[in-house]
Amino acid sequence: MADYARIASSDILRDFRTALASFADNTTRALDESNSDVSRTIEWLKRDQLGYWKLQLRQRTAKMTQAKLALKNKKDLYKSPLGGRQAYDEEEKNFIAAQRQVKEAELKCERVKRWIQTLEKRKYSNIEARFRPSTATSRPKSPKPALSSTS
Repeated sequence: MADYARIASSDILRDFRTALASFADNTTRALDESNSDVSRTIEWLKRDQLGYWKLQLRQRTAKMTQAKLALKNKKDLYKSPLGGRQAYDEEEKNFIAAQRQVKEAELKCERVKRWIQTLEKRKYSNIEARFRPSTATSRPKSPKPALSSTS
């Protein structure tokens, strides 16, 4: 591959420069739109999703506490008319289901927080990348002058 380009006309360079400037403008616009989308997504996660799952966690924890209390009451307090214990299968199923729901809400809260962090890191790394010099835009080396042989 040649170390330099042979340009026959300055018009070609002018056209190339115009095309390159247009490409840079389009790329900048696309990156701005992308960053805007990421910002809106982060705000949606922070405002809507995180709040929703925190509320769900509180509500589900309250239901689990109620289910745990109902199970404890059924196990400890109630006796059947014949002196034996009453079955508490239903209360145990409710408690186990409530535990699963609480774990799900905890997991969702953690995932939303992790996505917020991940998207914020990516957003800022994209912004930083714009200002880093690119090796692709470095100037090509100028051709070495031919040595004349004088003998």
